[in-house]
Amino acid sequence: MSQVTLPIKLTSFNADAFRTMTTDNPDVDAAIKKLSKTEVDRLWEENVINVVWYKKLLGLFTYAWNKSTAAAIDKPFIATIEKFNKASDELVQAVASRSLSPDEADYLAEKRILNSPQLPFIEPEDRDDYADKLLAAESKLHAFYEVFKKRVEQLNISDNKYVTYCLGAQKIIKNLAQSKLNNCQVLYPLNFSLQIDTTLHSFKEKMVTDAAATYASLTIDKITPESFKQEVAFIKKLSAETDTVDIETYLRQAIKAKHDTSEIEKIRVEYADRSPDSIRLKIAKSDIEKRLSNEKLLLENALKALCGQVSIDPDSQLGQAYQNMQSVKTAMNLAKNVYIEQRSASGNAVNAEASIAELIDLQDPDENSTRAKLDLVKKYQAYDENKKLLEQLQSRCDEIARYQPDTKNLCGGKLYAITKDLEPEAIEEAATDKITQRMRFYNELNANVTARNIVYRSAALHEIIGL
Repeated sequence: MSQVTLPIKLTSFNADAFRTMTTDNPDVDAAIKKLSKTEVDRLWEENVINVVWYKKLLGLFTYAWNKSTAAAIDKPFIATIEKFNKASDELVQAVASRSLSPDEADYLAEKRILNSPQLPFIEPEDRDDYADKLLAAESKLHAFYEVFKKRVEQLNISDNKYVTYCLGAQKIIKNLAQSKLNNCQVLYPLNFSLQIDTTLHSFKEKMVTDAAATYASLTIDKITPESFKQEVAFIKKLSAETDTVDIETYLRQAIKAKHDTSEIEKIRVEYADRSPDSIRLKIAKSDIEKRLSNEKLLLENALKALCGQVSIDPDSQLGQAYQNMQSVKTAMNLAKNVYIEQRSASGNAVNAEASIAELIDLQDPDENSTRAKLDLVKKYQAYDENKKLLEQLQSRCDEIARYQPDTKNLCGGKLYAITKDLEPEAIEEAATDKITQRMRFYNELNANVTARNIVYRSAALHEIIGL
């Protein structure tokens, strides 16, 4: 398969646009502190630097009291933190020292915003120096990325938070670059902004290829349509601007680098076997039956707690709501009678058959009637709230299970559907569909992807994995 490189997405062309890359995000800012600061430094900032003046004395005491504990926590990691900060500085300095790359110069020339004599022409005697600086910047990026991975490993970051820490690492570079711009330490600000943008693109490219390689290192039976789809979504979070087709291409290439064609073909053949003795079919049936049985048990337990089974259990949520309904309805009718009596006593009799809504709209003749109406309104609101609760609970019960009124047989809802899915014929069909999907997936992984057919192959993959 021919290699496909990620398209460069360049967005930072002026000071204002570049500045927006350094806007605040509490989660990312917290990640930056974890990556680049020691516990002692964070303790000092939180208790002394970032507090109002009248709390600084207490902050100093807190800092002094906890400093030794923080230092003990820092001890195994302080060398890596220092390397991380040094690598950040050296990367930005290396980018600032190099000329525009050919791709960057071509881009700026195409946009007609080239503002420096650095490129496209370089004197012959300067070419070696130019190439060396480009290589030096690439080397510094690699060093920064490696120490970033080491720092993330030390922090034991979960997959859910990894993306936030990647954004934190990028923002550190952006902040350092912005500092250079603010202090007028860059000869060509527009070019530098572009260079930082492409450098961070390369950083993202490293994350993508690393993630793809990690996924590809799984055993082939763990590389499934479901896990492939999840990995595409994960990488998309790492690099949102990267096209899905490019992500899939990276994954395909990484998988074929780890697993040769014969290994993928072997498992494809296993999934192509639909005979009764097929091991893959038997496993699929067992997995489906186990999953559906667990789901059915969860639904039955939820139904029991919600309303009971078949008939309403007095101790269930719905049963309790029905009992409460009787009491609030009685209280509401009593308040209605009291209000009618108060109006009659003042010579403003009303029809006893009038609805509560009609009574509430009436003008009150005296203070006693007003008090009686306030009580009626309160009781009516309680009744209305309980009525809505009943409707919600009943709707949730019906969503899980519906029964025929006369026979009490299950006739609808999720429980009914899952009971049907557990029938042998349904399990057989679902298992056959599953192994067919797996067979098609592995067949697609072995397909030859070229620049000419990559979009078609991507569409075929999407149809298989449901992307």
